Amino acid sequence: MIRVIFKKLCGYKAILSLFFLFCLVLQSTSSWSQALGRKNLQQSSFGTQKKLVDSLGSNKANMAFTEDDAVAFSPVPFGGMGSVNSLSYTVHVLGEVARPGTYKILPSDRVTDLLRYAGNILPNGSQRNIQLKRQNQSRKIDIYSYKYNGDLNQNPYLVDNDVVFVPLKKGEFEIEGPVNRPGNYEISQPISLSKAIKMAGGLATGYTSTDPIRIIRFGMDGTKNVIEVSSSDKIDYDFKVQKGDIVVVPHILLVGKKFDYNVSKIPGDNIFYPTINDNVNVIGAVTAPGAYSFQPSFKYLDYVGLAGPTHQSSLKRVKVLSGDGKKRLVSNVKEINPGDTIIVPTKSITVTNALTWFNTITNTTLTTLLLYDRLHNN
Repeated sequence: MIRVIFKKLCGYKAILSLFFLFCLVLQSTSSWSQALGRKNLQQSSFGTQKKLVDSLGSNKANMAFTEDDAVAFSPVPFGGMGSVNSLSYTVHVLGEVARPGTYKILPSDRVTDLLRYAGNILPNGSQRNIQLKRQNQSRKIDIYSYKYNGDLNQNPYLVDNDVVFVPLKKGEFEIEGPVNRPGNYEISQPISLSKAIKMAGGLATGYTSTDPIRIIRFGMDGTKNVIEVSSSDKIDYDFKVQKGDIVVVPHILLVGKKFDYNVSKIPGDNIFYPTINDNVNVIGAVTAPGAYSFQPSFKYLDYVGLAGPTHQSSLKRVKVLSGDGKKRLVSNVKEINPGDTIIVPTKSITVTNALTWFNTITNTTLTTLLLYDRLHNN
């Protein structure tokens, strides 16, 4: 009897031992799964934030961002990830970026990675004069040279307590036409025309040396100059491109064509119209009456042309209603200003009007003759 009870107790002990062992295994498995879940959640969250980084970069985003929010965009959380926390650096990014602040980064991160975490450089920030401060020493970083020339020295690795400062850009020029990378390019001092074309990737298909290269340059007094640089043999290496210049490279399909070279914006400027209404209204004998965006170089005919004059439009009697309520003939108006209303009247004498008048006169004459004939016969 005692032997039977002992065997049963041994059986229960074995079952209890197996049960406790199973509980321990289950607990360790759930803990491990929970850790992996945090890691995956963190990676997923960072992936979402990475998409946000690409869409940000305006001054508005910069205003809404606080320095404490930099924690959310760091590749390494400030709370630590076990052993990973000891393999991270704390760095600072300041100046013209969307989210300035302090970031935790990985040892493999470079300057461009930190700028991406900070929401990228703002439109008025410099890419060619970035300052990297390390242990009381400072060096200049040129991201343009890294992007387009493949110079890795201009995109160095970061170490603990580095400071990356993005200053304001000093100036830029614009180049358009048959070049491989048309657009705006940052410069801090005048450069040669050949170097400017080289920065844009060189001349592309469609370039012709028949027409000269034209540079649109505005003086401090507001005058516009269109400078022609001959390109028949070779590009003038002595001509200097200044900040604010617009370089127009000739295209073979536009040889001999005439343009006014009026532009709505100068490279690097921030044009602002101090008015609540920056539109010009066109009404009257036009096919598409309405409001049109103000353009500094437009004359009244440009706005009328956008609205589409009809065959009944009288362009000689156009009037302008200014914001102060005065209506004047367009011949007495020197400039079209924001808020003006251009009134296009119809012609006094048109084919339709002439036919209407002719029919009226004819009918009146016939009626008079009939009445006279009847009265005379009676």
